[in-house]
Parts: sequence; structure tokens; C-alpha cells
Amino acid sequence: MNKRKLTVIFSIIVGVLLAVFAVFTASAYTDSDPLITLSYLQEIFAPSLKQEILAEAVTVPAGSDVTQAPSSVDEAVPQGANSYTLLELSLGQTVMADSICEFIVRPGSRVAVISPFPSQGVADITNGIEVLGGENVSINAYCLIPRGADGRGLTVLSEKAYIMIRGDYTIG
Repeated sequence: MNKRKLTVIFSIIVGVLLAVFAVFTASAYTDSDPLITLSYLQEIFAPSLKQEILAEAVTVPAGSDVTQAPSSVDEAVPQGANSYTLLELSLGQTVMADSICEFIVRPGSRVAVISPFPSQGVADITNGIEVLGGENVSINAYCLIPRGADGRGLTVLSEKAYIMIRGDYTIG
């Protein structure tokens, strides 16, 4: 009988605690007092997040003209580790990786991979594929040249090509 009384008392205590917890939980999240309002997300948070992303994605050194490619052929272009540079290239120009490079081919551009290796090329991270030498790179795909100075790069197949790139490279 003692065991039965203890079980009943314990069950009542647990039930009361669960009821109190449920009441406090339900009252904490009501429509009249949300943690974040939809208008805050749409009018304040989203625009500020967009500005931060744009500022991070295309950071250009002060005074530089991002629409012009370097003027001399085979000019080495060192870039900061945290910034992308927008290149405007012409038909036949090449970009060769001097170190690990990340790049994104912008719409309206046709670019093919240059690689001396038959089974290694450029990693297309967006699509999860290896783009081999001579194959076209998808537009807006985030791509990676995993090693520099090993003969891998890009060649422009269209009249103009716009490429956002980060890393050390040579334009030829």
C-alpha cells in the first residue's frame, strides 16, 4: 500500500509540473508578442543582410576600374584573400591560376576550362561535377581551381566574358 501511495503522489506532482510548464510555454509565444515581426524581417533585416552580402561579394580596392582587364598580356594580378574582382575579358583571352582560385562566370559569358590533365579540371561546386579541359563552365556556378601554377585556367569563347574571381591569377 505504501508503494501505491507514493506512486499516486509522484504522478500528481509530475502532472502538476507538466501543466504549469504547458501554461508558461503557451503564454510565451502568442501572436500579440512575437519574438520577431514579419515587418522587421521584410523592412529592416532583409535589406541590411542584402547590403552586407553585396559588400562582401564584390569588394574592389579604392580607385580601381573593375570593368577593365589588366592592359598587358601575361600580367600577374595578386588579389586579396577576401575580395572578388570582376574581370571583363575578350574572345580568346585566358585566365591562368597562380594559386587556388575561386570564380563565378556571369550570364552572357561563354568560358571553357584549360587543363593539362585528362581526368582533372575545375571543380564545379554548385553542380557537384568536375569540368574537364575543353568543357564549358556553367554560368553562375561557384567553381574552384584546386591548385595554382599547374596549367589550369579558363579561356573565353564569347565576344565578352565577365568573371568574378578570387585568388592569384595571370591574364594572357
